[in-house]
Amino acid sequence: MSKKKPVSKSADQTSKIKTINMFPIVGIGASAGGLEALEQFFGNMSSENGMAFVVIQHLDPHHVGIMPELLQRITSMKVEHAREVLRTLVYNEEAWSTSDGKWFNIRIMPYRTLNDLIDGLVIAFNDITIAKQLKFQLKEANEILIKKRKGTS
Repeated sequence: MSKKKPVSKSADQTSKIKTINMFPIVGIGASAGGLEALEQFFGNMSSENGMAFVVIQHLDPHHVGIMPELLQRITSMKVEHAREVLRTLVYNEEAWSTSDGKWFNIRIMPYRTLNDLIDGLVIAFNDITIAKQLKFQLKEANEILIKKRKGTS
């Protein structure tokens, strides 16, 4: 019985680093008095920054917050209000594209505890760039086939 030598990686193989395209999600917490800081931050933030921001505001549960409306006045970024998901218990799902051509499915869902109580939200970001690219390629291929069938290639 022969002993197998351990496979050693060459220096070239180990020095290669796989780069991963990242989509940063930035969480920001603020008290009711944090509006001015948020306005300064978002007022100076480019809408083409390639990031998603989740703003969590500490408010009395009986107080109606208008933070999304206030922030939408000072930024061209789309501002979503998660409170509607809590009010209706219906999830919100949208596909968003970034300035560098990536696509993300963003789903906001009610968080249900083991005791079957709604106790917050879950926000999920899924990279759907490849699916969008394939859908586009399939559409193009279909259009070419239709043209060929009509004899106008």
